[in-house]
Amino acid sequence: MAGTAEGAGKLRRWLRSPLLHFFVLGLVVFGLHALLNLEAETSRRDPHLVEITSADIEFLRTNWNRLMGREPTADELERLLGDFIREEVLYREALGMGLDQHDTVIRRRLAQKMDFLFKDLAEMNEPSDEEVVTYFDANAERYRAPATVSFTHVYFSPDLRGDRAFADAEAALADVRARGVDPSVDQDETASLGDRFMLQSYYPRQTYESAAWEFGRGFAAALPDLETGEWHGPVGSGFGLHLVYLHERVEPRLPGLDEVRQRVVTDLLADRRQMVNRAAYAEISSRYTILVEDMPYRVAGESGEETR
Repeated sequence: MAGTAEGAGKLRRWLRSPLLHFFVLGLVVFGLHALLNLEAETSRRDPHLVEITSADIEFLRTNWNRLMGREPTADELERLLGDFIREEVLYREALGMGLDQHDTVIRRRLAQKMDFLFKDLAEMNEPSDEEVVTYFDANAERYRAPATVSFTHVYFSPDLRGDRAFADAEAALADVRARGVDPSVDQDETASLGDRFMLQSYYPRQTYESAAWEFGRGFAAALPDLETGEWHGPVGSGFGLHLVYLHERVEPRLPGLDEVRQRVVTDLLADRRQMVNRAAYAEISSRYTILVEDMPYRVAGESGEETR
């Protein structure tokens, strides 16, 4: 039993090995190359022979079912087949006329299909728990929750009050401090202290970045220095002046893996996909010599290595 478990573990590690993925990628690329060459050879032998296989018909039927949610009728399948044959005939005629040459759209579409192939190879296996934990530990700062503050503000409009705005705000600040006004309890009284504000008066769990987006950088920069459970001000913003009551400050923290597991898995797969993409391109491009007219040096590929 122990030997069986050990063998199964080795098999799982082997299946997740990037070396295996690159080997499979090589087989797929060479297979695709051979298939394209076979199709080209067939077309050269008899370009006017269009053979429809049972696999072609099954593809048309399956694709219709996926899009429409039901099987095609006999008439619908006949129309699909007619369209497929028409497309194949026009495709061959276009190739014969050289219409595929120097076509940016076709070049980009084929390159995109190769990228999709790399993506499929990168996602052949879901990451194991061990891989997720290792990735999370190595990239912990990416998932650190930022500091947040919850605050209530009272607005004083320079447009309405003119030169009196700052003095009115200071007087209101002295009043709420003297009376111990708590906006958590005295919401109506708090709202009546200043001027009407177009947005909300209470902002729970705001990051400093979101506060800057709402009120401006100067307002957000004042928040870290404010004591909780007290009124402060006047604090300037892009709107005018504010009295600010800080309810709560939550310091930055690193969440547990269980809280962000799905994000970690998504990021891990994205990084793996990028790695496979780069490695696959490096392997393919290594078989090419790239010469650019009037540029007497070799061109570096995406991997950062010169092509040879």
